[in-house]
Amino acid sequence: MLDKYNFTLLNTGEGTYQKSDGNMSVLDLSLASNTIANKSNYNLLDNTLGSDHLPAIITIGDSLQRDECFTQTWNLNKADWTLYRNNILNNLTNM
Repeated sequence: MLDKYNFTLLNTGEGTYQKSDGNMSVLDLSLASNTIANKSNYNLLDNTLGSDHLPAIITIGDSLQRDECFTQTWNLNKADWTLYRNNILNNLTNM
């Protein structure tokens, strides 16, 4: 199934779930696409942080590239502030 969808299992075989008897089991699986799996680093924290699962830390070595930088802007002068206010009041009343 992993090959069919081009995924790689990042887990190292270490247990991720602590059973009630104290033994560990690999219950949580971490997958990555084949294109970023070889750039990924998988580590488990030693502390369950109060859970019965160990947190997994996954880092990707390459920084992501954005093709284009876009900043969204609004023309507040064209807003229908009366309609906006009425919609807010109506929704608050109907809560």
